Amino acid sequence: MTRAGKSTHPPVEIVSRDEHLIITYSGASADSHSLHLTDYARSLAGLREILNLLTGMVLHSQSQTSYRNVEEFIRFEVRAERPGSYELVIRLAEGVAGNAIWQALAHAGGWTVVKLIKWIGGAINTHIDTKRDTPDVDMLVAALEKLAAESKVPLEPVPPVEQPKSDIFQNLLGLIESTDHFGYDLEEEDIAADAATSVSRRRLLVDRLDNSLKEFARPLGSSCEKITISSTSAGEVVKLDLDTKAVIEMPLTLLPKEQHWRKAEIKFVRINRKTGRSLMYFANDPAGEDNTHYSVIVDHAIRRASNVYTEAFNKDAPLTVYVRHAPAERGRIRTMWQITALEPQSGFFGWP
Repeated sequence: MTRAGKSTHPPVEIVSRDEHLIITYSGASADSHSLHLTDYARSLAGLREILNLLTGMVLHSQSQTSYRNVEEFIRFEVRAERPGSYELVIRLAEGVAGNAIWQALAHAGGWTVVKLIKWIGGAINTHIDTKRDTPDVDMLVAALEKLAAESKVPLEPVPPVEQPKSDIFQNLLGLIESTDHFGYDLEEEDIAADAATSVSRRRLLVDRLDNSLKEFARPLGSSCEKITISSTSAGEVVKLDLDTKAVIEMPLTLLPKEQHWRKAEIKFVRINRKTGRSLMYFANDPAGEDNTHYSVIVDHAIRRASNVYTEAFNKDAPLTVYVRHAPAERGRIRTMWQITALEPQSGFFGWP
């Protein structure tokens, strides 16, 4: 330290003007510089999420870092779209608050753009290689935990990056996303989202990375046959093809831990009478409504105008039921609880 209290470390060039991230779509129509608009838009949205998620984890490794937006520290700027095989060139640029934190990261952990790109490639490849063996979310978490520990990167979720509402490209993405609910109505999506508090944050991080990879790989099979991520210095760090896409598209699984019925007292936060899906918490849980669980009432009585479930919900009263874990639906990582007020031995049949 100098007398003025400033660091004597020389400045490190974190973001080089000559270092670029190159995304290449090749094969099929991409070879004639043609991609389906929806495929390309969704792929870029997935790529943006991957880059911000994994870069944000590195930023978070500097313990004194406090940030709300990854792009305050580093931005990914499109520099060129090259013909031939469809090639996108991205430059990493410092955000308005980026220089100081990146200097600290450089001196503390030796972080450079090349190291950052290799970390991003390593995280993607680790996820895909592990998922090729098993789609179990806890195994994927363990694999990412190991890589993160080796890289001295904390495995914590990063808040999503907010994009300007006026951006025409983002408006296009919003239009696409608003029509893509996979058959769920808004209430069902709200129930699932509200249940996130009961899920391991690390499982949520893996789920977020997995969904972003699905979006990034979207053009494979329709607009192109291969997608690669490379850089000027690191070379090729990620290669996705049709076989890889099949692995990426496998739904994540989470093995149920309590497969036998047990009696419990619960309180409902929300119920959908049409589907039986609900949000509940255990009455004896000190966290109460702050620890809600995604659930489904498997008793056909839920469809009746008056039933014990809706009566308990309307009165905000606890209800004694039987519960057990069931596999999450449609690749969701939130373990779902099945609920019935009937004794399972009394001829009860599960919800179809």
